[in-house]
Amino acid sequence: MLKRYSDYESTSDYFSHYAVLNDALADINIPTTIITAEDDPIIPVKDFNDLKLNSKTELIIHRYGGHNGFLENLSGRAWYEKKMIEIFSTE
Repeated sequence: MLKRYSDYESTSDYFSHYAVLNDALADINIPTTIITAEDDPIIPVKDFNDLKLNSKTELIIHRYGGHNGFLENLSGRAWYEKKMIEIFSTE
């Protein structure tokens, strides 16, 4: 799909442009919160642990949650919905 419907030549090409690694966020100057999970099958938690972050960035790593499965309960509400309200209410 990438080759046919995008400007990317391959999945490797796509992910090389998509990746945020090492010190890519070190100079960010706005408050930023990153939420991930240790069991994310798409992005290894090591990539997050290796990021060079400054005091404006909060990194939250849950033990479970997959790539985007931070469900709070069986109703389907996600934990990060509350976190987003908290973040945007204080800024």
